[in-house]
Amino acid sequence: MNKIRLLYVSSSLNNGHELNFLGRLSADERLDVTVASSNQLDCLPEIRKLPVRLFFAKGLPARFKFRPLTALCNKLNNAFFQQMIRRILSRQSIDIIHSGWLTQDSYLALRTGFHPVLAMAWGSDVLPDPFVVNAHQSRRVLKKLRFTAGHADTIYCDCRAVAETLCTLTGVAPEKLRIFLQLGVETAVFRPDAALAAEARREWAVAPKTNVLIMTRRLDPAYGVADYLHALALLRNRVACPFLAVLAGEGSLEGQLKELTRDLGLQDSVVFVGAKPRQDLPRYLNGADLYVSTSLSDGTSISLLEAMSCGLPVVVTDVPANLEWVRDGYNGAVAARGDPQSIAQALQSVLEDPAKRALFRERNRALALERIEASRNYETLVDLYRALVAAHAASGASGRC
Repeated sequence: MNKIRLLYVSSSLNNGHELNFLGRLSADERLDVTVASSNQLDCLPEIRKLPVRLFFAKGLPARFKFRPLTALCNKLNNAFFQQMIRRILSRQSIDIIHSGWLTQDSYLALRTGFHPVLAMAWGSDVLPDPFVVNAHQSRRVLKKLRFTAGHADTIYCDCRAVAETLCTLTGVAPEKLRIFLQLGVETAVFRPDAALAAEARREWAVAPKTNVLIMTRRLDPAYGVADYLHALALLRNRVACPFLAVLAGEGSLEGQLKELTRDLGLQDSVVFVGAKPRQDLPRYLNGADLYVSTSLSDGTSISLLEAMSCGLPVVVTDVPANLEWVRDGYNGAVAARGDPQSIAQALQSVLEDPAKRALFRERNRALALERIEASRNYETLVDLYRALVAAHAASGASGRC
């Protein structure tokens, strides 16, 4: 069987999820993989070592206090990126483009006129940012989103919430959308492990009866970490057993959140450990008694699925995507978004009930084995590549339309 010649277009190769996905693509003997990116400086060193053809567009610095200059540089950088994609398509035989970020990578890939294109919704490119007023009312952003929705051969989303929002914003036919996990989680790696748990708890120097709460989200506005800290301040006076909240992330609010921790008197109950390499996450997750996510807007969270695969009980906010994985009182507790009082109540309900935590652990591990396993989700993606390439060949169209 001939290999599928794949061009993967991503403007940023700076995170463990991209490394995990590209590692799987590059190891697949059914694929011949080329990667195009617009950001060379942020690329993880591990991605550079993968056996793929890797191309970076030339770019200009795009962070200035003078906003019109930033906008101009971004516009030029997008032009450079699109030009590079065109150059790759003219010099290589490509069967299919797989692109991310609907208003950026996928938009630029589709502007080349190439088909078929499988566009991937990340969630944040579709769901409204609660900290940007009328984010999706911007004519420019909405125009790009509608162009991508109208021209992509297929768009896949990781949850129903993203798919439904995309249909509402763009009018795209639901038949053009597919809903499945791009990656999933390697359940043999993210699994309950008593030895890893003991190692992590020694690192944190926690007493045996201390409950460890872990959050592995970025410290950015959309993840509601300040609400979580306020909830912990309320929780402190409600539970008998001590707790330690481990924040394993980094982001734009890190300094403010550390200051808030001090202001709330939580220095002895909260520890900031920074973002951890993905290979360290199973140890950290196993060392915890409870996983917490207090996001205000979200697609399917791989961080949440990794915790569930390790058999952790979870407390999450009522973001629609979370509710596709967590049922309140069945395998976790659900709190109201942006409401520290509700978050504190949800935390208390789980921490004070060891039998409930044990039941949630069992159910989350079972759910992971049934629905989250990475290899099963990956095969769905490869089948979709095949189907799109075959349909395009059967139509008699060339790669360019």
